[in-house]
Amino acid sequence: MKIIILTSFFICQYSFFQPRAQNGHAPISILKNISKKIAQTQSWQYGPWQKVSCYRGIQFRTVRGAQEEDGTYWWSVQFRNLYNKKVKFNYNITEPEKEEKVRREQLILDIWTQGANEDPEEDGNESPHAGNYTHSSDDVFIYITNVRLSSDGNWDVPYIKCDN
Repeated sequence: MKIIILTSFFICQYSFFQPRAQNGHAPISILKNISKKIAQTQSWQYGPWQKVSCYRGIQFRTVRGAQEEDGTYWWSVQFRNLYNKKVKFNYNITEPEKEEKVRREQLILDIWTQGANEDPEEDGNESPHAGNYTHSSDDVFIYITNVRLSSDGNWDVPYIKCDN
């Protein structure tokens, strides 16, 4: 499911920078870049799991891809849910120097939903991931907000408060 979302994101990202074919569709080279990026992400080695500063039941790990022609880097992130309920939250991946602005303006990249006690490292679990291009080569800021927990998939519940 996340790969489909990422594929849409890649098309949006590349279509701004690449010319369109005469028929208005993305050129084949863009589609090859998308497939290559997804394949690369599957072979990358993620760093260690890190705690989220505010929510004890959410952890993340990152990996950085190669530098692109425009000087940006693709950063991929995986989340792990340690809560005994499903979790849903908004997140962003950006340069560390943008942390204050992202927090102040609550700039959100996407929404993440994950099952109770779901761990991408367990056998049989797919490893969904998300990502974003940044100008930072050595670190990224992961912003998580609007966290909700649900035992039955009903998300019409209040956001949880910081529990760490």
